[in-house]
Amino acid sequence: MRALARRPGSAGELAAAGCELVRGDLDDHDALQALVRDCGYVVHL
Repeated sequence: MRALARRPGSAGELAAAGCELVRGDLDDHDALQALVRDCGYVVHL
């Protein structure tokens, strides 16, 4: 499971739950590509 985070340091709960954190935001095309690479599903909350 991966999560997009502007500041990975502030996403400690996600990291503790086993998420791979990808640094970036929704305006960062390269970060979005890295986030969804090899993913079967995408959930946006």
